[in-house]
Amino acid sequence: MDYVYESIQMNNDLPINIFLHNAQFVEDHWHDSIELLFVLKGKVDVYIEKKRFTLQEEDVLIINSNEVHSIQSHENNLVLALQIPISFIKTEFAEIDQVRFLCKSFLYGDEEQEKFNEIRSLLAEMMWVYNKENYSYEIKIKSLLLQLIYVLLWKFRESREDSSSRIGSKYTERMLSIVNYIQGNYMKSLSLFDIAEQEHLSVPYLSSFFQKSMGKSFSQYVNQLRLRHAVRDITYTDHSITQIAMDHGFPSLKSFHKVFKEVYKITPIQYRKDLQRHEAHESLTSNDYATYLDFDRENAYEALFKYLPSSGQQIADKTLEKGVVTKEIRVQLSGKSKVFKPYWRKICTISKAKEILMSEVQSHLKLIQGKVQFSHIRFHGIFDDEMMVYREDTQGNPIFNFFYVGQLIDFIRSIGLRPYIEFGFMPKDLASSESSFFYKKSNLSKPKDIGKWRKLVEQLLLFCKNRYGEEEMKHWYFACWNEPDLQIFWPDTFEDYGEMYIQTYQAVKVSCPKFQMGGPDLFSETVYQESWLDHYLDFCITNHCIPDVISFHSYPVREHRLIDKPISWIHLSNDNYLNETIHLLKDKLKAKLTHLPDIHVTEWNSTPFHRDLTNDTCYKAAYIVKNVLENLDELQSLAYWSLTDLLEELPPAEETFHGGLGLITSNGIQKPGYYAYELLGKLGDRLMEIGAGYCLTKSSQGYQLMVYHYCHFDRLYGTSDSLGIDALNRYHVFRDTNNLEMSFAIQGIPSGVYKLRQTTINRDHGSAYDTWLEMGAPSSLDADEVAYLNRKAVPNQVRKTIDIQGSLDIKCELNPHEVRLYELWPVYDA
Repeated sequence: MDYVYESIQMNNDLPINIFLHNAQFVEDHWHDSIELLFVLKGKVDVYIEKKRFTLQEEDVLIINSNEVHSIQSHENNLVLALQIPISFIKTEFAEIDQVRFLCKSFLYGDEEQEKFNEIRSLLAEMMWVYNKENYSYEIKIKSLLLQLIYVLLWKFRESREDSSSRIGSKYTERMLSIVNYIQGNYMKSLSLFDIAEQEHLSVPYLSSFFQKSMGKSFSQYVNQLRLRHAVRDITYTDHSITQIAMDHGFPSLKSFHKVFKEVYKITPIQYRKDLQRHEAHESLTSNDYATYLDFDRENAYEALFKYLPSSGQQIADKTLEKGVVTKEIRVQLSGKSKVFKPYWRKICTISKAKEILMSEVQSHLKLIQGKVQFSHIRFHGIFDDEMMVYREDTQGNPIFNFFYVGQLIDFIRSIGLRPYIEFGFMPKDLASSESSFFYKKSNLSKPKDIGKWRKLVEQLLLFCKNRYGEEEMKHWYFACWNEPDLQIFWPDTFEDYGEMYIQTYQAVKVSCPKFQMGGPDLFSETVYQESWLDHYLDFCITNHCIPDVISFHSYPVREHRLIDKPISWIHLSNDNYLNETIHLLKDKLKAKLTHLPDIHVTEWNSTPFHRDLTNDTCYKAAYIVKNVLENLDELQSLAYWSLTDLLEELPPAEETFHGGLGLITSNGIQKPGYYAYELLGKLGDRLMEIGAGYCLTKSSQGYQLMVYHYCHFDRLYGTSDSLGIDALNRYHVFRDTNNLEMSFAIQGIPSGVYKLRQTTINRDHGSAYDTWLEMGAPSSLDADEVAYLNRKAVPNQVRKTIDIQGSLDIKCELNPHEVRLYELWPVYDA
């Protein structure tokens, strides 16, 4: 019987490979690592040397090195797998080649599980430490690994036995050498002769050896390897089929087609088209808002938590170890400073136009305007049917009505806001199809008549000019559609969008050349792709319709696309995503345009999901402060999505703390993010010093020092795995659990007596969610309880008088997600 050899790629920083996976089918294979399987959920069948073992939840199994094995399952499952190379064990225990392990927990009763619990606990802790990636976590992993190897040798060791189904270890190094060479050179011309010469073997012997060891011929293996890489490029890039074939070592397009059709029964071009059609279907189904807007995470880790060392505690407290990271910062004020622009106050956001006419939304807007004083407000749906702007008579003649538009703009102007008008979505009578999105439907199709679309835009502009005046409107912004780069929001072609965009652009500029046109409000991941943005910019250059401002939406998530499976989304592990996206966008704009336009981020959040339970936590305060301060001078606006949880994109949630995107809950409770904006508003107008985790400003009244301790999502949360997150447990999904101690010595402040006020946002102060937990987490809140939370869950203030003689010394220890503002102003004698 022939078996496939698996070459395992280890983590660059660790001598192991540890991961969680849903094991459906893994063909017969072997490798030179021992493998431990720990079933966290469901049931799997593992075949070792053709013998079947059925593993249930919490079962543990060891597969010895070079044992032929496969996995099958017909149900949803979750398996923790740990692979340890024999070469690593040999550095600590030279006789490992003579050892075979016997570890099958399912063969023993409940009273005999104690020694297996040691294995479970070590695997659980290794997975937890690996997931958190705390400072020096690699050392902790290695110490746990050595402890695990010791337990295996002490309690699960058995003498090595020969087996005809086990691959001989003397061939392992040769097979490794051959496979590694192929994997490193598959994109080049490869032949058996080249490898035979390198290994000092005859071609017939190598061919036979390869077939026996790998379970397939040399050419089959190379073609399958090339095909696997090619399919990934077909799925995730816009490269041409010819380029993909050449990039991955196929000698010709014809040979690529032949290999591809043997496996997939269709051509590569048809495969890509089928994938795109599948995406479009997934994007526009009636339940799609549950994948793009909602984020229903599955909790499948009870077994993992059960065996952590802190098993007696709640999930939220399972941090295993806490430490303190210390930073000493010396600042010498030289008198030099630069303007500190509050660009984060330029634009705020509400989901849809009609929602701004709701009394609750208006009260939330008034509340936050009283503290932050935003300049503009952006919203979707000014052309939605609920705004009643457009209908047609029986002869198909347009009828325009801007009554609700007038009410909307009158209100926002009354509280000091100006509109950022996004022309969209499509009125029913003007729509070419019934494509829609959101729970409260918005039509997303192209117009059936582009002339009538332009007339609608022109009439809206005319209405506003007559009501508010042209000079006032020069301070507004206009844009055409929302995220036209995503099929979710624009199911038609780019050419259709281009036609609508240019007609909209021309209508705006004909109305007044100085009106500010923005666009394209694209999704941030599109910036990382090759074609759409380039296509858009080329179109604008050719048609002389370059927008006055370039706008995009920053959400650090990415589609995970597999054919015949629903689209899923993963959080990206990059905690500098916004900054890197801005710089990449600027590079692309500079390559195309002679002048770099202003850049506006017209939607921004850590997630686009309306039910992400971290949205209510103290995490959001540090997230907002970090991203605002780290992107000074990079943008003209940074618009947080959104001000309130009252968004009708999904049905209203019954729970107050349901993971809504807003700064304020649906019933008016201010979240930590709200207070982060309030503290940012107290910074001065001159920037004196800025660094990782802090910012020092100056105003006419004195000095302001803001410090924060940002902690990013951990590995598993980033890959859409929730680790038991629920209404009561939300803080264990973050990477860092250490406190941050910061010591400042600020020299150059004039000597004298000063008042020093410290304002703190953390889990104890300014976090309504945590205060709600202290209340007993009531499922519903009455008006008195809402008022209590707004009184109780406010930032803590401490004020004292200090005498400064040459240096201001401040020492603070911040908990994860904590934000503090120190305000210093002089005391004058009578």
